[in-house]
Amino acid sequence: MDKLSRAGYMMTIDDAIAFWTRRREAEAALGEKLTREESEKLLQSMKLGKELTLEDLREIMASKKVLIVKDKNAPKGDE
Repeated sequence: MDKLSRAGYMMTIDDAIAFWTRRREAEAALGEKLTREESEKLLQSMKLGKELTLEDLREIMASKKVLIVKDKNAPKGDE
């Protein structure tokens, strides 16, 4: 597993709510669901969250109890 591969974004609850609200509005306006790539571009355009690598995520989460939610289409790998 590449420790420098992208793991996702870390953001505050308020930022997450703002993103999901904006995403829902965009989907309503378009009349269809946004793709993952479109969602990422929306998030980046809103300048919310900090992109993390797997190594960053492991350092942050060391010795913490967390719930990690994976995309059902995410590739299976070593964990």
